[in-house]
Amino acid sequence: MEQAIFIDGDTLLLEPVPELFDLLDNFDIAVSPAPQYLSPQALSMGIFEQLPPVPAALPEWNTGLIVA
Repeated sequence: MEQAIFIDGDTLLLEPVPELFDLLDNFDIAVSPAPQYLSPQALSMGIFEQLPPVPAALPEWNTGLIVA
């Protein structure tokens, strides 16, 4: 089975990341949640009030780096 990493043009890897492929031992695809879901700064700035509501069952993903 072939595996790949998609990297956005504005993303810079400073060292090899072979451990990312280990994620595929347990998942079909690996992406990170959109930063506004994890950032305390986003919460304090009230970013959730500025964004349209998205149900927790339909999370938004940061697609700058995808492992598949």
